[in-house]
Amino acid sequence: MVTVAKRGEAASVAEKALQLCPNSVILWRALIGLGKDRLDVVESARRACPSDPEIWLAFLVIKTREKGAGAWAVDEVAAAIKANMFSVGTLTRAGDFMRRKGMQAAATRCARYATRNCRGLLPAYVLGLRCGLTENDRQWVLLCARDAASNAVEPLPFYRLIGEIEAFGKNTSKDMVGLLEKLRTACPEEPKWALRLGDVYLRRGEGQNAMRVLESVMAGRPENTDLRTLLLAAEAARRAGKLERSIELLERAYAAYPANRVVLNNLVYSLSFDKKTILRAKQLLPGLLSRWGESFAALDTAAMVHLNAGEPAKAKEYLKRALKSVRDIDPAWLERNSAAVDMDAYLGEYNRGLADGLDQRERMWQKTWRDEVLPLASDLSRKVKDAASDK
Repeated sequence: MVTVAKRGEAASVAEKALQLCPNSVILWRALIGLGKDRLDVVESARRACPSDPEIWLAFLVIKTREKGAGAWAVDEVAAAIKANMFSVGTLTRAGDFMRRKGMQAAATRCARYATRNCRGLLPAYVLGLRCGLTENDRQWVLLCARDAASNAVEPLPFYRLIGEIEAFGKNTSKDMVGLLEKLRTACPEEPKWALRLGDVYLRRGEGQNAMRVLESVMAGRPENTDLRTLLLAAEAARRAGKLERSIELLERAYAAYPANRVVLNNLVYSLSFDKKTILRAKQLLPGLLSRWGESFAALDTAAMVHLNAGEPAKAKEYLKRALKSVRDIDPAWLERNSAAVDMDAYLGEYNRGLADGLDQRERMWQKTWRDEVLPLASDLSRKVKDAASDK
């Protein structure tokens, strides 16, 4: 009966039937589906069947089409949540629609309710991820990603998202180590996971584990080892008590990047700890000081060179200059960077003051958020929708 030619006739029959059964959910749904998808019709349907989720969703779609996005959407969501009228699945569908239509406040309201009450519903977590990314709420995104990973049949995409978000944090927990070990094993073609794992091991003070991971990265691409890998591996070797290997890697980095002052600084620092290489450290030191001026890193390294060379008076002089160079720096920063081989310094992540360093780290985070995290979340959303369609 419901062909294109007879839609009008079918709608007329539905209207007549509604006169007899005005509260029939099936008849109202049929009438809307038969082309009577006007705002006045769907509002009448809502009054007759206020608790029907499909009619409410139709109302949201039709009102958006006819009236456009607006504050009304937030009010609708708030009322629905307060009345506890619809399921988490319905609120998730509403939130996804509103997000796509640019009604972010309403979508976020749906997402926060859904993620608190969904009890493992994967699309709710994905909606929370998307809204959290838009709101730049990293903690909420992480919470959604972790909950999603715990409930997903295939958690790897969520592990990847967590790994990207945590990339610029200081999370060195056992859970983080376990997650990166999983990513490293599951994604051997992506060395970034091994590098991040090595970094975490270093921050945990586990030089041997860091060296094991990073040596495997270098063995896998001996001709294409980048600077960050060399610096991390060198520091891992130093902390594992293998100074010769550390110096070997730093000499390799210095040969490839002779103009890089971070490389030179770390090479000079490491050379100063071996009696056989202290002379070379003293030979390279003037070049470092000429390149990096009165920086804390270079002056601190100079103090260490002279201390290990048996020249405590000169070491004290350079240490005073190093402390003077950071007198206006936040004490917490100074405490964290009390040695030239602090990991942030070692990888070249500071070379000026605190504000500049934080700005640089924030820019790096924003780039990762834009280039890595957002595409991953979009891909997750697509995969969840595809899975739902297959079902």
